[in-house]
Amino acid sequence: MNVRDDDDAPPAQPGGGGPGGGGAPSLGPGGPSASDPGTAESADAPAGFVDVDASSVHAASVEALFAAGVTAGCGTEPLRFCPDRAVSRAEMASFLVRALDLGQT
Repeated sequence: MNVRDDDDAPPAQPGGGGPGGGGAPSLGPGGPSASDPGTAESADAPAGFVDVDASSVHAASVEALFAAGVTAGCGTEPLRFCPDRAVSRAEMASFLVRALDLGQT
Protein backbone atom coordinates (compact mmCIF):
# COMPACT_ATOMS: atom_id res chain seq x y z
CA MET A 1 0.00 0.00 0.00
CA ASN A 2 1.27 3.46 -0.83
CA VAL A 3 0.68 6.01 1.91
CA ARG A 4 1.58 9.61 1.15
CA ASP A 5 2.89 11.91 3.86
CA ASP A 6 0.64 14.78 2.82
CA ASP A 7 -0.77 16.64 5.82
CA ASP A 8 -2.17 19.39 3.58
CA ALA A 9 -4.36 17.03 1.58
CA PRO A 10 -8.11 17.58 1.85
CA PRO A 11 -9.97 14.96 3.87
CA ALA A 12 -10.96 11.88 1.95
CA GLN A 13 -14.58 11.46 1.03
CA PRO A 14 -16.23 8.04 1.08
CA GLY A 15 -16.28 8.18 -2.71
CA GLY A 16 -12.54 8.68 -2.93
CA GLY A 17 -12.75 12.37 -3.80
CA GLY A 18 -9.39 13.09 -2.17
CA PRO A 19 -6.18 13.85 -4.06
CA GLY A 20 -5.94 11.87 -7.26
CA GLY A 21 -9.41 10.47 -6.70
CA GLY A 22 -10.90 12.38 -9.57
CA GLY A 23 -13.41 14.15 -7.34
CA ALA A 24 -15.79 11.23 -7.59
CA PRO A 25 -18.95 11.48 -5.53
CA SER A 26 -19.56 9.18 -2.60
CA LEU A 27 -21.32 5.96 -3.48
CA GLY A 28 -21.32 4.03 -0.22
CA PRO A 29 -23.18 0.76 0.11
CA GLY A 30 -25.94 0.32 -2.41
CA GLY A 31 -23.98 1.98 -5.23
CA PRO A 32 -24.21 0.82 -8.83
CA SER A 33 -24.64 -2.90 -9.33
CA ALA A 34 -24.80 -5.40 -12.13
CA SER A 35 -28.46 -4.50 -12.62
CA ASP A 36 -27.56 -0.83 -13.22
CA PRO A 37 -27.34 -0.44 -17.00
CA GLY A 38 -24.92 2.49 -16.62
CA THR A 39 -22.30 0.39 -14.86
CA ALA A 40 -19.72 -1.48 -16.90
CA GLU A 41 -18.61 -4.61 -15.06
CA SER A 42 -16.20 -7.37 -15.85
CA ALA A 43 -16.73 -10.97 -14.78
CA ASP A 44 -13.71 -10.67 -12.46
CA ALA A 45 -14.90 -7.61 -10.49
CA PRO A 46 -16.48 -8.01 -7.04
CA ALA A 47 -19.36 -5.66 -6.18
CA GLY A 48 -18.94 -3.82 -9.45
CA PHE A 49 -15.31 -2.68 -9.07
CA VAL A 50 -13.98 -3.14 -12.59
CA ASP A 51 -10.33 -2.96 -11.49
CA VAL A 52 -10.36 -5.61 -8.72
CA ASP A 53 -9.77 -9.15 -9.95
CA ALA A 54 -12.13 -11.58 -8.20
CA SER A 55 -9.28 -14.10 -7.99
CA SER A 56 -7.12 -11.65 -6.00
CA VAL A 57 -6.37 -12.60 -2.40
CA HIS A 58 -7.63 -9.10 -1.50
CA ALA A 59 -10.95 -9.18 -3.39
CA ALA A 60 -13.03 -10.28 -0.38
CA SER A 61 -11.44 -7.57 1.80
CA VAL A 62 -12.18 -4.89 -0.79
CA GLU A 63 -15.79 -6.09 -0.97
CA ALA A 64 -16.09 -6.06 2.85
CA LEU A 65 -14.77 -2.48 3.06
CA PHE A 66 -17.21 -1.39 0.36
CA ALA A 67 -20.16 -3.15 2.03
CA ALA A 68 -19.27 -1.57 5.40
CA GLY A 69 -19.12 1.93 3.91
CA VAL A 70 -15.41 2.38 4.68
CA THR A 71 -14.66 3.08 1.02
CA ALA A 72 -16.73 3.57 -2.07
CA GLY A 73 -13.89 3.49 -4.55
CA CYS A 74 -12.33 6.26 -6.58
CA GLY A 75 -14.62 6.63 -9.55
CA THR A 76 -18.13 5.90 -10.66
CA GLU A 77 -18.18 5.64 -14.45
CA PRO A 78 -17.39 2.71 -14.23
CA LEU A 79 -17.09 1.92 -10.52
CA ARG A 80 -13.37 1.70 -9.72
CA PHE A 81 -11.31 0.96 -6.59
CA CYS A 82 -7.93 2.23 -7.96
CA PRO A 83 -5.82 -0.33 -6.08
CA ASP A 84 -2.53 1.17 -7.27
CA ARG A 85 -3.30 4.79 -6.32
CA ALA A 86 -1.42 6.29 -3.36
CA VAL A 87 -3.40 6.97 -0.17
CA SER A 88 -2.71 10.16 1.79
CA ARG A 89 -2.48 10.22 5.58
CA ALA A 90 -5.71 12.25 5.63
CA GLU A 91 -7.50 9.61 3.55
CA MET A 92 -6.18 6.83 5.80
CA ALA A 93 -7.46 8.72 8.86
CA SER A 94 -10.91 8.94 7.26
CA PHE A 95 -10.87 5.22 6.45
CA LEU A 96 -9.99 4.39 10.07
CA VAL A 97 -12.68 6.69 11.50
CA ARG A 98 -15.32 5.00 9.33
CA ALA A 99 -13.98 1.46 9.91
CA LEU A 100 -13.81 1.86 13.68
CA ASP A 101 -17.01 3.93 13.89
CA LEU A 102 -15.20 6.72 15.74
CA GLY A 103 -17.51 9.42 14.37
CA GLN A 104 -16.53 12.90 13.27
CA THR A 105 -15.29 15.39 15.86
